[in-house]
Amino acid sequence: MFPDARPVIHRDARRILVQRFPYCLFCRLDRDGVILIACLHAARDPELGHSRIADENR
Repeated sequence: MFPDARPVIHRDARRILVQRFPYCLFCRLDRDGVILIACLHAARDPELGHSRIADENR
């Protein structure tokens, strides 16, 4: 996986779609590595992922 090749969905948060399983990973890139914000089933409401990103920004 190349997280920096994934689309930015909110500020600097990115969404990675897992190929083998129906999950989305929401993460941020840091100079030390990748910070995982949430792992959600792809059938869930996408707003749930966005709300977790917003909560993480506070």
